[in-house]
Amino acid sequence: MYAQPSRERIAPALAAAAVSAALGWALFVGLAGAPLAQRVEEGLAVFRVAPPAPPPVKVVPKRTHTSRPSGRAAPPSIRSQATQVAAPKPIVVVPLPPPADRGRAQAVRGQ
Repeated sequence: MYAQPSRERIAPALAAAAVSAALGWALFVGLAGAPLAQRVEEGLAVFRVAPPAPPPVKVVPKRTHTSRPSGRAAPPSIRSQATQVAAPKPIVVVPLPPPADRGRAQAVRGQ
């Protein structure tokens, strides 16, 4: 009922074998191809790499003098201190056990 006759299975098996043989032949020719290696070397001989561009010159602007009068030095900076961070206390809800049924509990104990 489910199995196919052997004649119907021969054609797909031959097709799969032909595909496997074609892939194997292509792999063999590709790995053993000396003409291919020669073509790659010729392609690399034509290829040139340009030297890297010189780094850009940094332009430093001239300092400008202000006409503001110079006075006393600024007061020393006050050392800042971070404020204490306190996390809020978590609210923990304790689940209560369900109330026991007294009549049922006595029946289980045998009283």
